[in-house]
Amino acid sequence: MLDLEAADIAYALIRDDVTRNEPIKDLDLLIDRRKFHEFKTLAERQGFFLIKDGYLNPGKKVLVKIEGERAYLIDLHLKMVYRGMEFMSADRCLSRRVKENGFYRLSDEDYLASLLFHNVLAKKKIQAKHLEPLRRLLGQNLDEAYLKSHLARFGLAHIFTDLCRHFETYAGNETKVQKIHRKAVKQVLRAQPKNRLVRLLIRLRRIKIKFMGKPRGVLIAFIGPDGAGKSSTIRAVQHYLHRVGFNTRTAYMGPWGGSIFNFKERLKWLNLDPYREDYKAYYAGRLKQKPGPLKGRKKLKLQVRSALYYFLLMIEMYARWWTRVLPHLREGRVVLADRYIYDMLVGYKSRPMDYQEGIRTALCNAFPRPDIGILLSASPEVIFARKPQLNRRHLQLIYPVYQQVASRYGFLTLETDQSLEATVRAFSRQVIPQIQDTLKERLDR
Repeated sequence: MLDLEAADIAYALIRDDVTRNEPIKDLDLLIDRRKFHEFKTLAERQGFFLIKDGYLNPGKKVLVKIEGERAYLIDLHLKMVYRGMEFMSADRCLSRRVKENGFYRLSDEDYLASLLFHNVLAKKKIQAKHLEPLRRLLGQNLDEAYLKSHLARFGLAHIFTDLCRHFETYAGNETKVQKIHRKAVKQVLRAQPKNRLVRLLIRLRRIKIKFMGKPRGVLIAFIGPDGAGKSSTIRAVQHYLHRVGFNTRTAYMGPWGGSIFNFKERLKWLNLDPYREDYKAYYAGRLKQKPGPLKGRKKLKLQVRSALYYFLLMIEMYARWWTRVLPHLREGRVVLADRYIYDMLVGYKSRPMDYQEGIRTALCNAFPRPDIGILLSASPEVIFARKPQLNRRHLQLIYPVYQQVASRYGFLTLETDQSLEATVRAFSRQVIPQIQDTLKERLDR
């Protein structure tokens, strides 16, 4: 329980009624912006942590507290903003707040104005769930003089009057709401010059995010043999993280497949393959004895071919990192990587490979490390039930290497023999605390 009144933090509920016996996905809370650090300290003591710091939406932050299957989300408003642009005065709203059933809420006048413009500006339509409270407020005898003076500062008084007079028309016509959305944005920019500066600041920050800047999100890499359940687990984890309030993206980051440049196909005449033909024959069962080290010309040809292969592979991997991972990390997202460069330590396309270990290790150590690494583990019986076409001998050889890689780089292990729901619960227990620590370090700096 956050006892904000005892902590002398002025607040008001914006759109939620906590006294109603209905679940609230997230709580919209307006506080005195001068008390943000006190609020943050108090919230952290209760288990909340910051997941969005308002870098691209100044005036709004998001905190979350996760307890098992439940997530408690606070959309924290330091200003009344839409994409950083102020459309109402937070100080005036807090000065007129009303205490009801032990909680402070906005006055009816501010509640009506904020709810209307939340729908018009943020949603570009009148949401069905807000029709009943808006109609109820419109039927009350409100202080029109206050509303006019408050909204006139932001150029919205006439738009507000039009919305109220023709509410039923706008409620059933998204096209009209979209038109008035554009008009409202122009008005708040014209009436408040600082909104133009904020908009410019956000644009500059987006440019900075695209070309420079430190990561502000979290990269989670999933590795494991084929059949361990990477795709299904990543989808389930992404759904879970989205449900509890995280902004997520996925990226394929394995050393084979998902190519940007497709060097191997374009340069196929060079036979860019670091895998030995005699190894293919051996693991396919065509040779009884494992081949020994290459010598002479064969060794030189393999070294030259492999050197070119790994050089082009690193160009490919860094291109993916710069285009598919880093921009999202700079925006504060959680990126879920399907495979990672460490898969090359196991072999080549899931085939065992016990040579060129030095260069493969060096390349992996030179590549950006994920913030959190996860090895997905399943018993051979489960893996073959999922993918019966796999080679059992290959799996027996590469699985211990995956375990060694996970141990070397400090990866967690998630068992996927169980249901997806159980795997996600294990993810929540083991990984969420690490996400929390990483975000705290990056968003607090």
